[in-house]
Amino acid sequence: MRGLFEITAIGHLGSDPTMSKMPSGDLVANFSIAITECYKDGNGDHQDRTEWFKCHAIGEIAKVVQRLCQKGTQVHLKAAYKGTKWVSRNKVHHLGFELRIQNIIVLNNGKCKKECVNPAKDGLDN
Repeated sequence: MRGLFEITAIGHLGSDPTMSKMPSGDLVANFSIAITECYKDGNGDHQDRTEWFKCHAIGEIAKVVQRLCQKGTQVHLKAAYKGTKWVSRNKVHHLGFELRIQNIIVLNNGKCKKECVNPAKDGLDN
């Protein structure tokens, strides 16, 4: 049996998604989401910590993102994790990761619309 590493997150888009096409013709939506964790520090004061995640949606999910998402849209995501490495201009090595969206629910986009897409359930696997 194969392993499973899936991330579930709720966050807000940091900017409008950018759209492109793969050589196969599939639509791709690229965007980032901010996830803010609220906690109390050692003094009992409320603190916020925000983490940013790069996200990629392909095919039918990208169409939903294009149609319903914009900067500030709140989304619930299920995604696969992909580790990345890169070297910055000043020769510093970095590690990070990106999320490939497998399921998205638009929670709030200012237009009072909700839509759920699950490509595995709906036969839309890429």
